Amino acid sequence: MISDFIEQDLQRRLALDEDVPLNLRTLAKEYGTSVNPVNTAVKKLIDKNILRRKANGRLVVYQVPKNVATETDQQHPDSQLQIVQNQLINWSLQGEDRVLREEAMEQHFQIGRTALRRLFFQIALTGIISHSSRKGWRLRGFKEQDLTDYLNVRMNLELLAVDLAQDKLDRVILQDYLDKNRDSMTLPDESFHNYLIGCAENHYIQSFVDTHGPFFWAIFSWEDWDPAITKLALQQHRKVLRHLIARRWDEAKTALADHILDNRSFLLKNLRQLKAESLGK
Repeated sequence: MISDFIEQDLQRRLALDEDVPLNLRTLAKEYGTSVNPVNTAVKKLIDKNILRRKANGRLVVYQVPKNVATETDQQHPDSQLQIVQNQLINWSLQGEDRVLREEAMEQHFQIGRTALRRLFFQIALTGIISHSSRKGWRLRGFKEQDLTDYLNVRMNLELLAVDLAQDKLDRVILQDYLDKNRDSMTLPDESFHNYLIGCAENHYIQSFVDTHGPFFWAIFSWEDWDPAITKLALQQHRKVLRHLIARRWDEAKTALADHILDNRSFLLKNLRQLKAESLGK
C-alpha cells in the first residue's frame, strides 16, 4: 500500500535525523500523492509513539525510531517506483486521459530517461498507463464504472478464496487479526485480506490482487480519513473474522461481500470530489 511505503520512508528519514516537514500537504506533495495516504501513515506513526499531535494540531517527533533500515542505495529503486506510481495514480483518479511526454516527465520526477522508461514499463503492468510506438505513453483516467467493476470482481474472487482456503486457515492467526481490529484501534488492519488470498493458493486470484492492488488501495485509503467509515470497517472486519474462526463459511462470505461493497457510495463521492477539485470547481 502507498501508506505503508510512506510510513516506512518517514521512519527511515526520522532515524537519519533528516529535516522532515511534518505537514500533511507538504508531505503529500513530496510523495506525489493525495493527503489521505499520508494521513494514514502519520496515524500509524502516532500509534507507534514516533509522532505526536499537539493540542493545536501540530505534529511533532515524540520518539526517534530505532532499528530502521537506512541503506538508501538498496531502497532507492523501490522509492522511485513508489513515488512515480503514486503520482500517476493521483493523476488517473482525476478522471482524465492524458499524454505523458517523456521530456516533461523527466523534469517532473527529476530522473533520467532510461530510469523513467524502466519505471513506466513496470507500472504499465497495472494498466494505469500504456505505450504505443506511435503515440508514446498515455495515462488512463479512472472512471466510476472502473470502481464498480473492480469491487464486483474482487468480491467474487475473495468469496472463492474463502472456499479454497477453508482447510488452511489457522484459528490462531485469525484471532491475531481479530485482535488487531479492536474497536479502540485508530485504523482497521486490512492485512487479513492478503492472508485469506494467500491461503487460497490460487495463482490467478493472487495475480489479480498483485496487479491491481496498488491502484485500488490508494482509493480505499480514503476510508481512513473518515472516522465513521473507519469505525464501520473495524466492525465489519471483526464480523468476518469471527465467522471465519467459528468455521461459519456461509456467514463469513455474506459478511465479506457486504464489507467489500458497502462503502461504494462513499468512495464514489470522494472520486467525484477529487475530479471536481482537479477541474477547479
